[in-house]
This record gives sequence, C-alpha cells and structure tokens, in this order.
Amino acid sequence: QGPGNGPGGPPSGGPPGGRRGPPFDLLALEGPPSPADFTRVTGATAEQRAQYTMQYDAFRKDTKATRDSAQRAQLNIRAAVDHGRREALPPLFATLNSTGRTLDTKLKAFNAQVKEFLPKDQWKKYEKDGKERRKALEEEMKEMMPPPGGRPGGPGPP
Repeated sequence: QGPGNGPGGPPSGGPPGGRRGPPFDLLALEGPPSPADFTRVTGATAEQRAQYTMQYDAFRKDTKATRDSAQRAQLNIRAAVDHGRREALPPLFATLNSTGRTLDTKLKAFNAQVKEFLPKDQWKKYEKDGKERRKALEEEMKEMMPPPGGRPGGPGPP
C-alpha cells in the first residue's frame, strides 16, 4: 500500500484510474539525473551537457528546502513504520504528498526545458531512463511500506 492510499492519503482512496501510490511522480523526490548520468544516458554533446548542468544546478538550488523537507518526511515515515507507530503516519504522509507535488511540478518544468534542446532520439533515451528509475523507485517504495496490518516482508504485528 503506497503513501497516497495509506494513512494521510487522499480521502477518495487514491488517484484516478485506481493507481496506487503517492499523488505525484516518485521521480520528483529523486530529481533529474546528475549531469554525468544525463551525458551517459543521452550521449549529450559538450554543449548540451553545459546547458543541462546550468539548468540542473539551478533546479537543485531552487528545490533544496523542499527536497530536504521531503527527505525528512521519508526518514520519519520509515522510522514510524519500523517502530509500529502507524498513528504518526498521517501528518508525515501529508508533508510528503505536499512536497512531492511541489517537486513534481518543478521537475515537469525542468524536463520541458531539457526537451527543448535535445533532439528526438536523445529525448527518447532520457525518457526511457526516467521510466526505469521510476520503476526502481516504485519497487523500493513497495518494500518500504507495510501491508495492511503488518510489517514489510510479510505478516506480523501492526
């Protein structure tokens, strides 16, 4: 059960379409790939890497406080789950969902800027990498979250 459907999740039971998980793209919490990873994934030229690095640095500076808040919420969620403190989860999920949505909006704007200077073939590589990173994050989140009534990894006491 993902954070969007757990305690503190949307009262409607989650996002439209029955998708379980947070009401934002998990990549928003991680942010865009580093300039080195961007270059490796896309085969970027030196000029493209310089342009990306400038945008990446601005993104990181602009989102630092929000990313720090999201990271604190994630750490506190893990601690609450590990210690069986489900009552502590609603405000933590509310913080994570709020910061996640903010970061999601900023990441979408960042990606729109990147798309402007990448040719179609490189953009497809960038998107494919994003899908792979998203899938890995979704798996990580599934492992982190307890099933209803138990701890991660199987049945157990709440």
